[in-house]
Amino acid sequence: MHITLKNNGKERLVSLPPCPVNISYHWLKTDGTCEVFDGLRTGILPALNPNEQRDLQVDIVAPQEHGEYQLQIDLVQEGCFWLQEITNKPLLNISAKVEQNPDECRLEESKMDTFEIKDDEINVEEIMEKNS
Repeated sequence: MHITLKNNGKERLVSLPPCPVNISYHWLKTDGTCEVFDGLRTGILPALNPNEQRDLQVDIVAPQEHGEYQLQIDLVQEGCFWLQEITNKPLLNISAKVEQNPDECRLEESKMDTFEIKDDEINVEEIMEKNS
């Protein structure tokens, strides 16, 4: 899946130790239960600096069971938090239908294909207090 990631924050986003920031996803069933919590990771390299944007290819594996799902794409700072835990919403939420062949997955058209990271959504001091 191709996405555009835009960094409107003050910090750079990069997939380097000690706590790399990656793009990942969750698969939710239509009843809201989580089918897959920790999806594959897509790294952000080179660093995405403030006020920059970049087109990225995000690798996604569909659930084995066919049916209707919600694909939630989000950022995760490994060992710290998922961005959704801070903002109370995924960066991107897409309706998807997984066919009998798990290699076939149809994604509904999404109005939002650009992830925008904004400082007013993330209180870095609050995050550090929660994780210390």
